Amino acid sequence: MKVLRIAVGPIVGLGVGVVVGALGSVAHWGHRPWGMVAGLALVLASATMMRAWAGRPALAAHAVGLGAALLLLSRPGRGGDVIIQLSTSSSLTGADPGVFGRVWVVGSLVAVALVAVAPAFLFSDRPPADGGETTPTPSDVPGEDVEPELPTSSTDE
Repeated sequence: MKVLRIAVGPIVGLGVGVVVGALGSVAHWGHRPWGMVAGLALVLASATMMRAWAGRPALAAHAVGLGAALLLLSRPGRGGDVIIQLSTSSSLTGADPGVFGRVWVVGSLVAVALVAVAPAFLFSDRPPADGGETTPTPSDVPGEDVEPELPTSSTDE
């Protein structure tokens, strides 16, 4: 099962990265500022899932897919529309419309980088080896403080 996860993990990571990048990009544009916050949380959660499920190769593929989606959606489309606006051109309100796009792109990359540099024990399902939680001993379990009887030998001396 582990071999299958290692082989399929990067492929799944690439696909999840593209989907998360597209969903987060649309959300950051359509529902400011909470769409961007939700998109960044989605990036952080999906990157964490990729690293915990299949390790760093899947996380790297997730980052590639995310980066590809961000790059594609920051380019002008056929009609000239841009979903991730990165330019500093001012709008009629005088606010910089590209600030949300820049925060979205940089924040997404920082979220993936944070998951990449996080310690490995955060993503492990093994119990801690340094005296953490252990299995209960019979004296710790209520009602089981009676010692088991040992079989006696039937040989008469």
